[in-house]
Amino acid sequence: MCKRKGAGVYLAAAVILTCYFAQTIDCYCLKKRERREGRKDAETTNGFQEGTIVFGRAFEKGSGLDSQVTGGTKKSSSNAYVEDEGAYQADSAGWMSPTQDASPKDSSWMSMSPSLQCGTGQLKFRVVGSGISQFAVEQGNAPPMPLSQVPSTCGYSMQRNSYALVMLVPYDGCNMVQEGGSYVLPMRWQGIPVSLWCSKPASPPASPTAAPPASKTTSPNSPVPLMPQNPLMPQSP
Repeated sequence: MCKRKGAGVYLAAAVILTCYFAQTIDCYCLKKRERREGRKDAETTNGFQEGTIVFGRAFEKGSGLDSQVTGGTKKSSSNAYVEDEGAYQADSAGWMSPTQDASPKDSSWMSMSPSLQCGTGQLKFRVVGSGISQFAVEQGNAPPMPLSQVPSTCGYSMQRNSYALVMLVPYDGCNMVQEGGSYVLPMRWQGIPVSLWCSKPASPPASPTAAPPASKTTSPNSPVPLMPQNPLMPQSP
């Protein structure tokens, strides 16, 4: 009887260790792919700036970002995001901390450490945790589309496993909306609206056109140059 219990304990420990190492390997592989993808992205963009994540309020076309976060707190520094009901305030590190008892879904959202970075041609969205499989993209009047069903023609680039999600979306990709001076990707997480906001990159200054070379002009009083005359050949007698 004791031998059976001992074998069961060893088997359970082996299963736990196997699951742990499998998750660790998945996390390492994703981070390695993320670093490789980040190097590729750094070569094609001129740097990133932090975007704004609006959590808990459905995106409304023509409303603008300020009305989207009415009653909330917005911070433009690192990893800025906004909760609709003003239940969070930004701390010194740029994260949102609860000012009152948060709901379980709010706590789950915060635990995924969502971050948004905006490049010159695409946005980069990253989350970690167990809720990464519950994201969907808004499609207007159509039902939200799970990220796993987004067609490759939309231009999305996703690296994901059971632990983390890293998503690159071009500004001309499917379901991206232009709102004023921003690009917006409306999404859903566990049925809750989430909007990713990136300001449009500033247009590069136009390069000055080179002035044509000045043409030489001759004033009426200036002497007209004479063409050289052919020398006269002496005539034979």
